[in-house]
Amino acid sequence: MKHGWEYKKLGEVCEIVMGQSPDSDSYNTTNDGLPFFQGSSDFGQYYPVINKYCSQPKRLASKESILFSVRAPIGAMNFAPTKVCIGRGLCSIISKKNIEQKFVYHWLIKTREKIIEKGTGSTFKSVNKDVINNHPIPLPPLSVQRSIVSELDALNSLIDAKCSQIDDLDKLAQALYYETFGDPVTNEKGWTVKKLGEVCDVTSAKRVLVQDMVNEGIPFIRGTELALLSKTTRWDKSIFSLFITPEHYRKVKRITGVPSIGDLLIPSINQDGYVWDVNTEEPLYFKDGRVLWIHTNHNELSSYWLRYALSWIIKEKYSRLSRGAVFAELTLIFLRNLPIPLPPLPLQQEFASRISAIERQKALIESTIKDLETLRDSRMDYWFND
Repeated sequence: MKHGWEYKKLGEVCEIVMGQSPDSDSYNTTNDGLPFFQGSSDFGQYYPVINKYCSQPKRLASKESILFSVRAPIGAMNFAPTKVCIGRGLCSIISKKNIEQKFVYHWLIKTREKIIEKGTGSTFKSVNKDVINNHPIPLPPLSVQRSIVSELDALNSLIDAKCSQIDDLDKLAQALYYETFGDPVTNEKGWTVKKLGEVCDVTSAKRVLVQDMVNEGIPFIRGTELALLSKTTRWDKSIFSLFITPEHYRKVKRITGVPSIGDLLIPSINQDGYVWDVNTEEPLYFKDGRVLWIHTNHNELSSYWLRYALSWIIKEKYSRLSRGAVFAELTLIFLRNLPIPLPPLPLQQEFASRISAIERQKALIESTIKDLETLRDSRMDYWFND
């Protein structure tokens, strides 16, 4: 064992409580009882957002215990902000004597894929208490644990600070949009309004079947990848897990064409208003139906401006724009009929120039974040790899 560390089972060094769903009539939003988390849907970066309470809790997690998602998806983690009630989608993990709680957290970050691999279930994968209890964990001296936690926390703090700078730049861009154009939903500045389908070609892709997917080749974009792409200035092929062959790509390209720089791709399930302004000449294709494609008419629209306008409108009006019994979902018909204000093109282009300067700053910060993440991951490898 590395450094001569002893390994134990997680259940030997931590108290583990598996969640249990309380009676549904005890749920409330009026602060009656304890904060309640059924699963990871309310998770934030480190702490969940409290949206629901339970007046008759069955399973409790203590403050600062690790909330570990055991189903759909397995492996998401947050810390309990206070004493909370946990449902069956979570377990709580809190360290016993002589083991640092944050050391357990960092170890689980490093090794949770091994827990995920043990998930069972035909529809939604889950893991039981035995899997969590039996997960191995090293026990270096307490002083070493604290050194590891201090180093990894410091790197995470640097990354968080850089991410905050990205958030500030995004807020600046939103403020610039509003200052120049006003609210695109109410059109308070009285710009000419047209339907999106009158000024742009709004379409989707040719269906790509499951059997056409391969492990490497041309990136295949789904809503998951599109959400990531819309939040960064970088084209990052490493985020993709599905691909099509170059031969299949050439086939669909002949039939439908493919997105080019300045086109917009929008996930159909999209309450957060994700819009990606295509920024690469790399070959790519996307999932029909679940990704909507706007060929930007550059004679009337700046893609920078249109991205911000559509993101704003979708976030504000998603529930009214979408249809579906199970998932609210944007459709081509709704998007084509979507009224959008049309400020003069020179004003849009001036805005685009200012946004481009902001995105150059974001790109530099994103590069620094990538370097810090690489350093953090290498340090985790140093400490935790055998």
